[in-house]
Amino acid sequence: MPSLSSQERTVIQTLLELNYSVRAIAHFINCSPFSIEIYQVAPYKADIAHELALNKRHLRGRHCTLTPAITGFLNDPHRCLEMVTRNCCSRDQKTFQNHL
Repeated sequence: MPSLSSQERTVIQTLLELNYSVRAIAHFINCSPFSIEIYQVAPYKADIAHELALNKRHLRGRHCTLTPAITGFLNDPHRCLEMVTRNCCSRDQKTFQNHL
């Protein structure tokens, strides 16, 4: 879902100053009324709203959970093998040896 452009935010600001409703503005710029967040900036200023939206863009989507500690662990084959060995051997020594 693309965010609103700076020009669309300027249109929103102008139409709000003319007392248009959020639904009428959404219909005019062909987007969902939920895309128009007029309560984030009061009174609505297009340039401030656009800066806020750009700053919040990094919060969208899936976030990386790969920390430097996990990366170091995964890149060290001896530690990975030690962990697998310890977990498998504690459960069943013969099963682990069969996998080797």
